[in-house]
Amino acid sequence: MILGLALYSLTKRNTLLRVLLSLQGVAIMLLPEILLLFYLAQLYGKLLILAIVCATSLGGLYLITNSIFHATKKMQGSITDGVFRKNEFGILYTLLLCGLLLILPGFITDIIGLFIYLPPIRLMVSKIFTQRLSADIRQAYCYNKLYS
Repeated sequence: MILGLALYSLTKRNTLLRVLLSLQGVAIMLLPEILLLFYLAQLYGKLLILAIVCATSLGGLYLITNSIFHATKKMQGSITDGVFRKNEFGILYTLLLCGLLLILPGFITDIIGLFIYLPPIRLMVSKIFTQRLSADIRQAYCYNKLYS
């Protein structure tokens, strides 16, 4: 049933096309990253670059996991209180974006992910998310209110 709901939401409003175009954008963005990693591996050694990439990915994973845990806990508290705050959903989406960028291998995506993680930039990006996804955020709030 959950898979059916996920597939239904992907076919709604050309979302599948958006997902595929987003994946294509990520693939195009990763190409210079991989070339930079190969170049740095030739200069400094493969094991050192591999260790740095793994360390930044694990550090980013820890940072984002903690932040997402606290954001969802805060959001669940406001949902049980009956308060609808769109910005909390937007911050959660922004943290997921930061997590994706920090987990992807490479230095450029790590820098972009850490830049978006900064609170003023995070709020600005979360406002963009809430403006574009306001109807979906309202549905997610109603769903969480119903089942919490």
